[in-house]
Amino acid sequence: MRLKSPFGPFLRNLAMPSFAIGSPTAIKSDPQAFGLKPVASGPYVVEEWVKDDHITLRANPNWEGGKIAYSSVIVRDIPDQSTSVLSMKKGDIDILVDPRPDDAHDLAKQTGIVLYRQPSNNVTYLALNTDKKPFDNLYVRRAIAYAIDKAVIAKSFYALGAQVADNWTPPGMLGENPSLKAYPHDVATAKKLLAQGGLPAGFVTQLYYPTSPRPYMPEPQRMAEAIQANLRDIGVNVTLQPLEFGVFLSKVRNGEHPMCLIGWTGDNGDPDNFMYDLLDQDSAVKPNAQNYSFWRDPAFHKLMLAGQQSVDETKRAAIYAQANALIHAQAPAVPIVHSVVSFAAKSSVGGVVPRPDSVLNFELMHQANGS
Repeated sequence: MRLKSPFGPFLRNLAMPSFAIGSPTAIKSDPQAFGLKPVASGPYVVEEWVKDDHITLRANPNWEGGKIAYSSVIVRDIPDQSTSVLSMKKGDIDILVDPRPDDAHDLAKQTGIVLYRQPSNNVTYLALNTDKKPFDNLYVRRAIAYAIDKAVIAKSFYALGAQVADNWTPPGMLGENPSLKAYPHDVATAKKLLAQGGLPAGFVTQLYYPTSPRPYMPEPQRMAEAIQANLRDIGVNVTLQPLEFGVFLSKVRNGEHPMCLIGWTGDNGDPDNFMYDLLDQDSAVKPNAQNYSFWRDPAFHKLMLAGQQSVDETKRAAIYAQANALIHAQAPAVPIVHSVVSFAAKSSVGGVVPRPDSVLNFELMHQANGS
């Protein structure tokens, strides 16, 4: 492939599952049908798809990657978390993804069940809408950052392995800045900063959050309530605004929120995917913004372009380390937690490989020895 200009994230983009090889004929003849029943070269083909119920996959007889142990895989949609956990305990299902932290701890104790932890590839954060007062004020944004007890949130609402977010990007990613440490929980400093920002008595605001759990945020309501309590301690009176996820996204993309609790799971393992997509000025265009802080910093934008235009990994690492430092200093959003997403599987299933992108490679799985 020949590009018009260098593009640093390109190779990582190509490694994403969405760039798997599909049939050009099938794609061109009926793109919608291809989306429901793709014709491709992978290990499985879609045999049946019943919306909101299940998808049945069967082994692709033309796959050249070797023998597949499981000739069919049924992916079920079980909306009720308690029902899905009970099904896992009873042995009715072989793998359960995204259990709540308490359920994950419980399943890990069960005989015949193995709890797997995927390498962290996400960030949960509080976006502060800089288009709305008082979040255009740096003192206020830093006060919020000091007020949130990130360590308690990570311990209380996440499974084992969750880390307080020192950097915007996940641990170990290109551009990690080891000199950065998360703003500590410091009520006195937060109050002092509010006073410096001209709001010694605090202020009233709203916090939007989605009601449905996400892999990066398994307990959204409890987490929102914890942040509400933290901010109350510094005189900020927060009204919680819970919303169904689709409605939530529509509102925050249009910038209707003062603050919103949200997160991101990385697509390609590149820092550009966390920084340019979530905080660059190009991503702050309503009504389809993905930069929910609506922070438009020329210095940050310059770094983002430099990171995209370089293919030298050493240079890119330095660029994104600088960008992480700028995010920390300007606090347009408060990174809270990098979580480790868990999933449970029967011990009889071997060949299970936890991946940062949450993809499950069924073609690698097989009956475990001695099962």
